[in-house]
Amino acid sequence: MCWYLALSMVEQDEEVQKQGLVEVFFANGALKQQTNITKHLKEGLSGLLCLPIRFVGIHFCYDDVMFQPILQLAQLVFGASNRLRFRAHQGRPLHPTS
Repeated sequence: MCWYLALSMVEQDEEVQKQGLVEVFFANGALKQQTNITKHLKEGLSGLLCLPIRFVGIHFCYDDVMFQPILQLAQLVFGASNRLRFRAHQGRPLHPTS
């Protein structure tokens, strides 16, 4: 719900519509929770494509090295223009939530 409200406010901002928006995904601890991360990524990315907002970049933050092969495969699928706008960052949060 918060995600929808934030993006609906951004949608009405003309400056953001001109310059674009950078989406940041945090997947820290996702593999430890045994969630279907592939399903969540697919749903998240397809949801972004439906929005009338210009995304100029995607940053994917993760903590488990098991994400590396998945992200390398995803970059091949993205195509050249989207691949340049995608950045993956491996590490741990400075301030863990749990």
